Amino acid sequence: MGVCKKKQQSAGSDEDKLLFKTCTESTEYLHLYFKELKNHLIKFKKIEELYNFCYLILADIKSPINSRITSLKAVSLSLIIEPKNIQHLINSEIVEYAYKLLKRNKEGINTKKSLSYFGKRSYEDIYTLVLEANYLFKTIQIIKIIKNSKEYKFIDNIFKKIRDNKIDFLDHDNFCNTELLNG
Repeated sequence: MGVCKKKQQSAGSDEDKLLFKTCTESTEYLHLYFKELKNHLIKFKKIEELYNFCYLILADIKSPINSRITSLKAVSLSLIIEPKNIQHLINSEIVEYAYKLLKRNKEGINTKKSLSYFGKRSYEDIYTLVLEANYLFKTIQIIKIIKNSKEYKFIDNIFKKIRDNKIDFLDHDNFCNTELLNG
């Protein structure tokens, strides 16, 4: 099963967890509580806790698909709010997990490995999850990262793996991150 392998890191206080849980339950809740989440992240600098929480949800295939999709969406939005958050993102396993979602999708959704990442979901659910992983990488691609930094090397290595596996991204001209930003 594709459940979280690393030790459960701090996902913040109970108040943080409640806000993160509410925001990742569905896209509708993320829309409703986005301003509160944004203010909370900026004021209390709880980005690392958000990433830990989102990774735990994303990596647990027993989590509802909407929660997994919205977790990726919340991570993408946190990078848009503050691109410097990428330094926290590389310390989590979210980027590698998102890459593996793209890779497993390319291999085919009926393989044994893909079942450990997608579970037994409908094709539409899997497509939406993979699409959100695509959006995360497009967001990362847009961020200006200092060359030769730890972040740059990590991200460059992930993009090299994507190129080596011939994983296609969305057309850049048609890229729009989320409905939340297009409103």
